[in-house]
Amino acid sequence: MNHSTVVAAYEELQSLGIVSRKKGSGTRVSTDIWGLSHKRIPNWGRYVEDGSFLPNLPVVQRIRMETEKNDLINLASGELTSQLFPTEQFQKILSDRPFTGHLGYDHPQGNANLWEMISTLHTVREYKNIDASSSSILITSGAQQALHLIVQCLLKPGDAVAIEDPSYCFSLPIFQSAGLRTFLLPVDENGMHPDDLVSLHKKHRVRMVFLNPDYHNPTGTVLSLERRSVC
Repeated sequence: MNHSTVVAAYEELQSLGIVSRKKGSGTRVSTDIWGLSHKRIPNWGRYVEDGSFLPNLPVVQRIRMETEKNDLINLASGELTSQLFPTEQFQKILSDRPFTGHLGYDHPQGNANLWEMISTLHTVREYKNIDASSSSILITSGAQQALHLIVQCLLKPGDAVAIEDPSYCFSLPIFQSAGLRTFLLPVDENGMHPDDLVSLHKKHRVRMVFLNPDYHNPTGTVLSLERRSVC
């Protein structure tokens, strides 16, 4: 049998969780696949020791310091300027209707009223064609937390992830901390090219594709409709 075929077969078995591979030790049948369910138990010791995210790169730290010292706009954070925050409108609302809530911790899974409102939104049911009950909605504190949860639940160390080149710098440590292998997709004026994704998948058995199709950070490009239809 051809060597490349054997290697590809082992990679496929590893991606399914049937075998585990360790450099210098070889390949073995996974010990936790014969039960009723295949549960991936996180290595909590590694997470406590390393943290969820790797430290910021020195260049990111330098940008943050220069932004604080000078009158510069940090486009990396993706936040609006404080001048656009509707301070006056909020003050008027609170003066007309006194605040009666509390500032303690809410439900661990989010506010129940917010779940219900999201599940009934026209944009969710009609535009996105998602028919979800309020109990199936998970509210995160941002896209980074959502990405972190997806990585922890659906992927395992050694899995291959395709990302745009360049990509959002604050997302890269999430993949690195989880022990994932990242492979780059070149970006031109119309976004990444589907042919590059097909090539990467054939070579590395890509398990996840991370794209920023609308106003890509940091290039600002938009993935063309033609390429979206192919993907």
